Amino acid sequence: MNYFFQSEWEYLYEGNTDAARNLSAVTKLLFLVRLVSNYITVFKVSTVSAVVTSIKAAFAWSPPLALLLGELARAAFVAAETVIDVAALRSGHKVPIFKNVADGEWICSPAGILSAVNKVIANEPGDGSSFQNERGLSYSQYMLFLFITKAIVYIGSEPDAGSELAKRTADLIEWNVINYSNSYNANEEGMATALASEGRFRLEDMKTGFSISSTVDMRMLFLSMPFAQSGINSIIPPSTIPLHTVDFRGY
Repeated sequence: MNYFFQSEWEYLYEGNTDAARNLSAVTKLLFLVRLVSNYITVFKVSTVSAVVTSIKAAFAWSPPLALLLGELARAAFVAAETVIDVAALRSGHKVPIFKNVADGEWICSPAGILSAVNKVIANEPGDGSSFQNERGLSYSQYMLFLFITKAIVYIGSEPDAGSELAKRTADLIEWNVINYSNSYNANEEGMATALASEGRFRLEDMKTGFSISSTVDMRMLFLSMPFAQSGINSIIPPSTIPLHTVDFRGY
């Protein structure tokens, strides 16, 4: 469920009642976004380009194979960098859209991998300095980017998308109110029981509204004239016409 505040944005975006699936879907999208950005950036990483060049040179006797293996090696570096980026975002760090290689923002290079392996062998924990980017976007900012992108895609193609988003927001409000009012916090069993109860808090029960009815007798200039009041084909029109309006307000 999504009432423990770990995955509310993800629920709004994906809409699955299984929080793990919402997190997985958003993680895959973040991976895709970072994968594209990193593939554009990797051509500026000289050490990775050197590895690709050396592989192509080693298999120069077969140009198609050389090209395939070289690009696979480049893709492996990109994929590894992307995994690191997604982990950094989910840990609360910032990751720029396009990394500045000269400033050392690119992590997954041959030298970087060797350094990481040496730290593991020496049992030295990393200080996380590679993730301390002052420049870049946070997880919530990437989520905002995904929401905007989804909204643009849905314009005209999904007329009910706004209503669906409102429904998911209402779900979160209900779950939060039930969670707080009963002080369940991390008691998932108690929360599940409360959600299944008949008289539980529902946002739709909080609707209120009123209506105003009004009637105006409008005096028509033409119909109130003497020649009109003498009748047309023995039919005398009314000198006034009542106008009825009903105005509804609610929230």
